[in-house]
Amino acid sequence: MKCFCRLLALVLFAIMFSLPLSAALAANGETTEEFYQWYSDGYNHFEEGKYEEAIESYQKAMEYDGPYFYSMMEIAEAYILLEDFQLARDWLTEAKPYISAENELARWYRRYGYIAIEEGEYELAYALYQYSLGIEPSTMAEDEINYILRVAPDTKQFTAEEAANYLSEHFTVPAE
Repeated sequence: MKCFCRLLALVLFAIMFSLPLSAALAANGETTEEFYQWYSDGYNHFEEGKYEEAIESYQKAMEYDGPYFYSMMEIAEAYILLEDFQLARDWLTEAKPYISAENELARWYRRYGYIAIEEGEYELAYALYQYSLGIEPSTMAEDEINYILRVAPDTKQFTAEEAANYLSEHFTVPAE
């Protein structure tokens, strides 16, 4: 049974790490009016819990301005909330070549960690979160590690180096 607290934590995570629209547009360079409108619609739908509509809007925005990391990550977030973890992974895979900063890479690994938790793969999730912490400090990643240790106390606890080794053996990073 899914805990309401876990869902609330994911929603708060999505809200806190959603890139504000103005920053998204500035990061993407010159944009079209259509991109702005569709991206804004996607953000609003996501905030309203209309995840299918958000997905459609973010996809439409990319039709006007090309592939964009934050649109793809928001689509992955929506699929996570819809509990369609395969489509979430597919969008994470699509987003990986567009990572341009360490905070984006850390977020990318955290999203995979969340999926691993939801699928009961606690050791993998622990390694993903620990690895992401080596890239960028995050209280949310630390909270997820603490959650893992509460629900699966026998989970192997990795150092950052051990996490990297574990991931190289047990986690296939999608090709760029």
